[in-house]
Amino acid sequence: MIEILIEHSKQEDYYVIDEIIVTIKKAREKERVEQLIEENELVGTFVSYDENLPQNLADLLGVDVELIVIDTFEIDDIAEE
Repeated sequence: MIEILIEHSKQEDYYVIDEIIVTIKKAREKERVEQLIEENELVGTFVSYDENLPQNLADLLGVDVELIVIDTFEIDDIAEE
């Protein structure tokens, strides 16, 4: 599984990749995916959050879209606490 954590700001109207957690069992595949994440500088990247995002990320990483899990959290809610 590749868990993509995305920050969302309603006030500033953006989505940005905050963290990517790779939990693929095969060591070589995990290393390959982590290398692509680093080479493409995905963490910190602003993204368009739509129905194509999981497939676009899967294509970029060369994995099956079923491995991609996306979770968003509202950062404005955190800032208000």
